[in-house]
Amino acid sequence: RINSILLDSRNRTWFATRSNISYAKDFDFHNINSWDRLTSITGAPISKCYSLFEADNNYLWLGTERGLFYSHVDSAEKHQNWRRFAAQDTIFTEVGEIAQTRNGILLCATTDQGVIKISSHISQTWEKIAGLPDNRIASLFTDSFGDIWIATKGGAARFDQESEKVEEIFTQQNTNGGLPLNLVQAITRQNDNIYWFATTVGLVRLNRAVQPNEWHTFTTTNSGLLTNHTVSVFWNEPTETLFIGTFGGGLTKYTPSKFPPKTEILQDVDVVYGNEVTYRFSGSDQNSPTETLIYEYRLDSQSWITTNQNSATLYIDAAEQPALHLFEVRAIDPDGNRDPNIQSDTFYRLNPTYAGAVSDTNAQFKVTLTLAPNIHVDNTQKMIEFIVPALLEDQSTLVAVELTLPDSDQANAHSLAFAFPQETVNNIDANLLGIYKLEEDALKLVGGTLTQRNDSLQIETAVSMSGRYDLRAATGNDSGIENLKIIDIQPRVIHSRSPDKLFGGVAVISFDQPQAGQVSAYVYSASGKRERTIVNSQHLNQGRNVIKWDGRDENGEACSSGVYIVVIRNSQKIVKKSLLVVNNL
Repeated sequence: RINSILLDSRNRTWFATRSNISYAKDFDFHNINSWDRLTSITGAPISKCYSLFEADNNYLWLGTERGLFYSHVDSAEKHQNWRRFAAQDTIFTEVGEIAQTRNGILLCATTDQGVIKISSHISQTWEKIAGLPDNRIASLFTDSFGDIWIATKGGAARFDQESEKVEEIFTQQNTNGGLPLNLVQAITRQNDNIYWFATTVGLVRLNRAVQPNEWHTFTTTNSGLLTNHTVSVFWNEPTETLFIGTFGGGLTKYTPSKFPPKTEILQDVDVVYGNEVTYRFSGSDQNSPTETLIYEYRLDSQSWITTNQNSATLYIDAAEQPALHLFEVRAIDPDGNRDPNIQSDTFYRLNPTYAGAVSDTNAQFKVTLTLAPNIHVDNTQKMIEFIVPALLEDQSTLVAVELTLPDSDQANAHSLAFAFPQETVNNIDANLLGIYKLEEDALKLVGGTLTQRNDSLQIETAVSMSGRYDLRAATGNDSGIENLKIIDIQPRVIHSRSPDKLFGGVAVISFDQPQAGQVSAYVYSASGKRERTIVNSQHLNQGRNVIKWDGRDENGEACSSGVYIVVIRNSQKIVKKSLLVVNNL
């Protein structure tokens, strides 16, 4: 069993084995297996030799189970020329790897006593390094700066050659899980910024070029490793290849430059109503941080366009007829490697006149009519018409419009909103505003949910019939509503990750409120977990109100596919209605 191999300055190859040390010169092997002198010093036989190292003063150093030994390179072939370091001290039980800084300091790893620093090679003086995350040392690695990286069973550390102190500690805790396990077996350096850590749960890459530092763990599930138990790692600079020694999985060879980046389209698009479409995408690369990637994209096999952004907006000629279009994108790493697997998505573009929302504006008011999903019209020009103020019978009306809605069997599926500057109603209590519909020569309250954005107000309700709608202040309880009641949720199936899906990305929830007062609305999963608070004790007017849910939880994350329950509560009653989220299409 060979624990260490060393090529010394005299062209001899040394082997530290389980029972002795050997050397080979001109293909002639010699064993140094007479350890009488070493045994007499230690008081016990030497049976395990762990490491060999040649210092810059031509001394060979040997780490064993019984301490540390040294000999000049010219006389090391004879066992009687080896000496035990610090012979009177019992602290050196088992000495593993040995390393040296540029200024000549030797560091010796022990199995349970930390790292021993030797400033003078033959003066028999030593001291322990302070500040290590753990005294159980697995291995040492010297980088090109002369700093020594220390792998321990409790994390990793960097010993700075200038200060001669431990300057950095890396543990699972202080890297926020970037280092997935504190037990580090070995460390190596790829370049000035990339370092690799061998652990028992995978191979970890540290990128120090970005702040905060970027960590990535390679495992059997996301790489070519045959086992996650890695025990050693070595970067071969001439071939730019990483070699990974594993427990039970053999030796793995990894050449980063031969692995192109991968691309992913984050948001599929099915149907586009208009002249532009926006795609979001991302890339990943085993050798480069994500932010260094660039992308190429194109529409309908045209010329590639390069961007360093994670999104692209494409414009389609308004004169084109409705048609199926192809979007393609691929990531490019800093070495110029392109993802060979071009990611693509197809979408159907309808003419802009097939609008999902129509709006019109007069001097002070903007009126927006949002149609129900899957309902489109050929001509939107006369869907909203303002009524001339002089023709209004009641001067209490602030603004009135005539709506022409498409035929539909979906009641209360459309949304009508009036938006206006707050100064427009300075002499009116905005909380009293409501949307009324003219029926049989009388205005009847429909309702309206009031929201404020900066210096603007908007009141919105659900509508299902064509006709005249007025915005005015409510007078008493003229809603005719007896109990809190959910009227409708449109659409009942939403796709929160892709608002352009045919299902739609936002559920419009309309409900009747018998009188003005505080209302709370929540969304629960089928298991009873509260996913989102839509409104919390918010004052809403009497009549028909509208609230919206985009299929996301309190953290803004898309909810998983499944059935969800909308719960609305006022001071007197609680009502519920279900809807479906589909995010896996």
